[in-house]
Amino acid sequence: MYLLMLLYMFVGVALASDKFMASIEVICSATRTAKRKCPVTGQKIEVRVPVWNWVVANVSLMAVGSSAPEILLAVVESVLRLGKPAGELGPSTIVGSAAYNLMMISAVCTVALPTGVIKHVKHLRVFITTAIISMWAYIWMLVVYLWWTPSEVTVAEALLTLLQFALLLVIGWAVDVKVWTRFMRGTVANADSDAIVAVEAPALAAASHAMESGVPHVRRSSSLTRDGNTLQPHQPAFKRISSINSTASSQKAGSIKEGAAQQPTDSAEQQQQQPQELWTAWKQQFVEAIEYDSKAGGDGDDDEPGGVTGLLLHFLSIFWKLLSALAPPEWWGGGWPCFWGCLLLIIGEVVIIDEVATLLGCVVGLSPLVIGMSLVALGTSLPDTFCSRTAALKDDHADAAVGNITGSNAANVFLGLGLPWLISSAYYASKGERFCSDSGALAFSVLVYSGVAVMWLAVLFLRRVYAGGELGAKSAVAKWGLAAIAFGLWGLYLVLTGLVSDGGLDDSWIAVKAGACSSSTS
Repeated sequence: MYLLMLLYMFVGVALASDKFMASIEVICSATRTAKRKCPVTGQKIEVRVPVWNWVVANVSLMAVGSSAPEILLAVVESVLRLGKPAGELGPSTIVGSAAYNLMMISAVCTVALPTGVIKHVKHLRVFITTAIISMWAYIWMLVVYLWWTPSEVTVAEALLTLLQFALLLVIGWAVDVKVWTRFMRGTVANADSDAIVAVEAPALAAASHAMESGVPHVRRSSSLTRDGNTLQPHQPAFKRISSINSTASSQKAGSIKEGAAQQPTDSAEQQQQQPQELWTAWKQQFVEAIEYDSKAGGDGDDDEPGGVTGLLLHFLSIFWKLLSALAPPEWWGGGWPCFWGCLLLIIGEVVIIDEVATLLGCVVGLSPLVIGMSLVALGTSLPDTFCSRTAALKDDHADAAVGNITGSNAANVFLGLGLPWLISSAYYASKGERFCSDSGALAFSVLVYSGVAVMWLAVLFLRRVYAGGELGAKSAVAKWGLAAIAFGLWGLYLVLTGLVSDGGLDDSWIAVKAGACSSSTS
């Protein structure tokens, strides 16, 4: 009964997270007006540029948004257990989710690709950087639990954990823009940063009138779907860049700047025609939540199951669909009202998950650590699995499918543990006490994860060198062999951690003796 309830709660979290990510995509797609020097005329012109750097958005909003259930579960557990012994469910879910994401999502994406198709990570520098930082994140857990202040978490450790998240953003941004080259060669022009392409044509001069001359240049505007963890179908915005002809007619087509013109295409115009009646759109969300689309799964572009299976899933999830419809439409207010609305929904759902998972562990005789690193981690990571699979099939590179996993895993530790640690340690410090958190089998779990993660990352890099990419394989045998290796490493992690948690293996060589920390200060 508890197991079914837990699985049903995962459906609700998945639907709320789906809309949560849609709001984040709207937030991250925001643009601003900036002045740039036109390479043709040398004069200042106004262009629309993204507000967010794609790496910063990936590691912050996108990564945190996709991992919101795990992070919020740890935060909720820490709040509910203030004044009580620290819980294991939140931290174990974060470690278990990292193991599942790194190995099993990679395996699922590899198996999903047709035999003979191989895809690689395009932005290798960013991937390597986040991989190194993600490994350090879990080593940092050992530093806090075992070596710095054994079985105790201080306010200083919590603050340092959160500061490392900010450092992760800075490092990711610096690696992406190659900030060091500015000191070596001066200013470096980033072709991906400007939302305008200057077209220089002989005998054509810029003027205040525009017409299409020659071959139009169409360029996709810089957006997070380039390498982001895109969970929602994205309608890209395009701008047609037309040359300027001084002898053209006086009819204005688009916004005119010296040297180039920006003329919205049909795709951009469709995006600008979003519903302006908020209440009408909000009402439509409830209508869509109730209605069943009988055409779902009828074509290759729809990932929703159809037929009897689709109808059954619709009725099972209709309550959660209606609940998610309470959040405002994601396009309203730049995505922020929907962001906060979905955040409240997810918090309420993870509160119930925390209680149900604890009761399930009591009934079946498993510790919260085992429940968290296996069942809860799997349930909260399933939405990411399906989205990464879709990205692997549709994207040209592997960045959106697996390239963001390492950054997400690092963000899970720095935020998913930094926030709960800060809440609990500050609470006890205000009372003149210490926040005790015995590592138990968690330290051993982190150590095992670090070992299998290094092995799997080595496999991915070797495949890049010898096979040409991290995902896919040239033969069915190689494809399923890679999946078997990933599943074996993940299974090894679960078995070893489970044995230590149940006393089947001796972890006294790494575990801190229980009771080494006392909440009362001496």
